[in-house]
Amino acid sequence: MNNLKHKHLETVLHSYSKINNPRIREILMSLIKHLFNFVDDVQLTNKEWEFAWGFMGKMAKFTYDTHKEFTPEYRNEFLLFCDLIGLSDFIEMINNPAGTCSESTGTSLLGPFYLEGVPFRRFGEASFVANYPGQRAYLYGKVIGENNQPIGGAILDIWQCDTRGLYESQDPEMPKYNLRGKYVTDKNGNYEILCLRPTGYPVPSDGPCGELLKVSNRPNLRPAHIHLIVSHAGFITLVTQLCDADDPASEDDATFSARDNTKVKFNKDANGIYRLKKDFKLFFGESEMPKSPLKHNN
Repeated sequence: MNNLKHKHLETVLHSYSKINNPRIREILMSLIKHLFNFVDDVQLTNKEWEFAWGFMGKMAKFTYDTHKEFTPEYRNEFLLFCDLIGLSDFIEMINNPAGTCSESTGTSLLGPFYLEGVPFRRFGEASFVANYPGQRAYLYGKVIGENNQPIGGAILDIWQCDTRGLYESQDPEMPKYNLRGKYVTDKNGNYEILCLRPTGYPVPSDGPCGELLKVSNRPNLRPAHIHLIVSHAGFITLVTQLCDADDPASEDDATFSARDNTKVKFNKDANGIYRLKKDFKLFFGESEMPKSPLKHNN
C-alpha cells in the first residue's frame, strides 16, 4: 500500500477512533483495516466491486423477517453465506475450547432452525409425536466436565428434521415442537433421548448462495445430523451437531460441520432400533444461550 492509500486508510480509522464503546471500536477498526488490505492485496476492480455489492443486494432479497410467523420460505441468506464459507463454524470454534479439543465433541454452527422455549421432556421420552414416521434411535450417554466429573442437571436441547428433510418450523401441518425437546441429566450426568435416525437435506440453492456453490463446484447437501445445545451454569454452552458418518455427504458437508469430532456411528440393535452412545464434555466458563432466529406465534 503506497503512501497516499495508507494516508486515506489512516484518515478513515481516525474518524472511527472516536467510538465510545471500546469493543465496538476495536471490531470496526480491525474490520476496516482488513478490508482495505484485502482490496489492496487482490487489487479489486470496479467491476468486481459492483458485483460484490450487487451480490449482497441479492442476498437481501432472499432474507425474510425472522419475526414473522415462520413459513417454509423462511431463510436468512446472509447467515447461509456465512455457513457455506465455514465462518459460522469457525466462530463457534474460537468461542469454546471444545471446538479444537480432540477429546470432546466438537462445536458446530447453530443453524437457522433453533427455537427457544421448547418443552422439557422426561428421561428417555420421544422427541416426536406418537407414530411419526422414521427409524427410531436412542441417544444416550453422559455430560461431564473438563475434569471428567459427571454434571447432573445439565440441559440438552435437541432439534432435527424429519425424514422429508423438513423441520417443524418449515411445515405448518407438523405438530408443534415435533422433533424438538429439552432433556435434563440425572445426578450421575446420564441422559437418554428417543429421537429419529437423522436425515440429510439440501441447503437452499435458488438464490445467490446457490450461485456461489455452483461456481465453486461444491455440493449443496447437508449430511444427516441432529442439533444439540448442551448447557449448565458455570460451563461454556456447547452448540454442536451429531453427523451420521454413514451418510456420504458427511465427506463434503456444504457447511463444513461434519468433522472428525462431530461424526458419529449409529448401530442397530437386535430389535431394529438404532443406538448411539455419546458423551459431551463441558468446559468451565460463562454459560450463555444463543439467540434463536425463530419464534412461535401462539
